[in-house]
Amino acid sequence: MFFAAGETVTVIRPAEKDRNGDPVGPDAPFTIDGCGINYQSTSDNTDHRETALSWIELICPPGTDIRSTDKVRLPNGRTYDVDGEPAPWKNPFTGWEPGVVVRVKGVF
Repeated sequence: MFFAAGETVTVIRPAEKDRNGDPVGPDAPFTIDGCGINYQSTSDNTDHRETALSWIELICPPGTDIRSTDKVRLPNGRTYDVDGEPAPWKNPFTGWEPGVVVRVKGVF
């Protein structure tokens, strides 16, 4: 599904690593247009520090190549880690797969 008023997000794919774990080359960013963004946030006050935890659900167009090791920069400029495996969004009644659902998280 492509959202006509959807947003563009930037996916930051980390560079491949050599056998010692050192990056080989730069990270590879690319954009995905037409995403739906569902913002969710909580805050936690531990050790007398305020921490904001954000979980965001992205609904990306079908066939989107996004991996659990990627990072995602949203239009607000914040960068989040992919949380879990991206999965096709499938209607349980019809089998229709309108896109890929990705959950991302950030601690600010």
